[in-house]
Amino acid sequence: MDRRFVLLATTAAAAATANADLTYTTVEAPIYPGELNHAQILGNIFGGAFGANGLDYTNGAIDVMRVADDGADGIIDLLEGASSDAEDQFWGDSFGVSLRLEAKYAADSAILGWKDGTSGGVFNPLIETGNLGDSIFVSLTDEFRWALNDTTTGVFVTSNPNDQMLNDAPVDQMVAYHVTGVGEPGNTWVIFFEDRIGGDYDFNDAVFQLTVVPSPGGVALLAMGGLVLIRRRR
Repeated sequence: MDRRFVLLATTAAAAATANADLTYTTVEAPIYPGELNHAQILGNIFGGAFGANGLDYTNGAIDVMRVADDGADGIIDLLEGASSDAEDQFWGDSFGVSLRLEAKYAADSAILGWKDGTSGGVFNPLIETGNLGDSIFVSLTDEFRWALNDTTTGVFVTSNPNDQMLNDAPVDQMVAYHVTGVGEPGNTWVIFFEDRIGGDYDFNDAVFQLTVVPSPGGVALLAMGGLVLIRRRR
């Protein structure tokens, strides 16, 4: 047998095995009147009618791809990453990110922030869930977790399920999507939080769009098609 075929077959088998280990948290349909599901929220953000394609969504021009919640090691690079790179528990930022509050279907007030590292750490507040459209530009670190402080209950949840427990087991409180086709340089993500542990798990309590672009000089080079992005480590 051709050795090249053996190599390709082995690589494909390994990839299939790795993908088989990926797990995705179930997103329930909203049960309260007036609340929107993920497809409807994405339509409000990007325009058009989004339809489901498995766990992903598309409006025909923009593709929104679900990031695995478990089963993949590594850190998602906000600028250069994709939905298939790693699970949504740990993230990294080298250029800075623009955060925008896109939706809130919760009676509780909350603050989106982050915690450094994979466990522990101090909560760093970024943006409140007060007014839709509020935005902020921040620079983060090479390894962090998204965190939501429910100021009504005083409970913190993060993108790492091991940071919160339900019935003595880790529980996932955030799901994420990678967005392509928006026609801008850089990278776009949308994260959906469930604010209360043991809640309804429709993951629409706090929804944020993350837009990551290189430095202004890098954007100019991108426009000329001549940029090779090199991740700057801190």
